[in-house]
Amino acid sequence: MAVISREHRFLFIQNPRTGSTAIGEGLLVPRFGAEIVGVPASHETAGDKHASADDLVQHGLLTADEVDRLYVFGAIRNPYDSLVSLYDKMHGEYAPLLDDPTSWVHKQPAYVASMRVAVDSGFSEWVIFHLTRRPVWQLPRATLSRGRSISPRYLGLDRLLRFESLQGGVDAAMDDLGLPRQEVPRVNVTRRRPGYRIRYDATARWVARRAYRRYEQVFGYRF
Repeated sequence: MAVISREHRFLFIQNPRTGSTAIGEGLLVPRFGAEIVGVPASHETAGDKHASADDLVQHGLLTADEVDRLYVFGAIRNPYDSLVSLYDKMHGEYAPLLDDPTSWVHKQPAYVASMRVAVDSGFSEWVIFHLTRRPVWQLPRATLSRGRSISPRYLGLDRLLRFESLQGGVDAAMDDLGLPRQEVPRVNVTRRRPGYRIRYDATARWVARRAYRRYEQVFGYRF
């Protein structure tokens, strides 16, 4: 699902682990009368909280012409920091969902497999499995030679915010729309932790940097 205001002519894509809940449901819905488009979060394609604009069009929730007329914005996060956040959620907050057969996690077998490794393994071992679907001793170096494709959710937006400077990005988006600036509320905030770099061992760093080499090239992120 995403957040839309036809009155103010914007569509906010709630990209994962980028403060999207705070911006979309904590700011845009209550302060600008925006609405949720799509079904409640279920981690299924168009019902996913993090559905892209293309997903919404593909599933008939919006038309391509309507999207073209809207100011579309969303956020991105350093992928190496994002992996740390995802692991911490899988290892901690989400772990009990593995024992609930009705949970959304069981609708995605690959996600369940990654969660099981997260629960039973350290961060670096999980990174290797999550990015390659192989344990470290089966590490397929050749499959990482070209890196991951950039997700379409980060491309073609009118403004791509940076999680690392989220308030400034939201201010710029409000300026673009001619709307008053608003402070981003603190919603769904994870605990503070040391910098992400110390979480990676040498092999996990090698795998991650090859997997996200295109993100470094296009968005300027560095390990």
